[in-house]
Amino acid sequence: MNANEFKAQERAKNVAKFGRWASARKRDAADPMKLLFEPAPRNELEALRHGNALANTGNYPVGTSECFNVGISGGCGPECFVYLKGKCGEPQEMLPGMDADGLKLHAELYGPNNQGNRPA
Repeated sequence: MNANEFKAQERAKNVAKFGRWASARKRDAADPMKLLFEPAPRNELEALRHGNALANTGNYPVGTSECFNVGISGGCGPECFVYLKGKCGEPQEMLPGMDADGLKLHAELYGPNNQGNRPA
């Protein structure tokens, strides 16, 4: 195995662990700048890899939830995959600005009593 093959193999390991947040320069490391500027995780696998990348920075614990990973990267909203699975930790935060269809979906996902404190 030559040096280029070794580097490619190490990069592939990095991407498998950290996804699009993997460092292109360091082995077994996430890129802190990518954590700041890449979009929020869009599915379960990306949320797992994002959590690994956050833990690798040393500022967050291992095992953060999907909801935390999406929220910390600014991906909260009615189109978030965690919200659409019905597992959002703060679903009432999605209510402001929702139309009738959005409110109906919210009631289906989180029950009719979880409507939050909406102004009349």
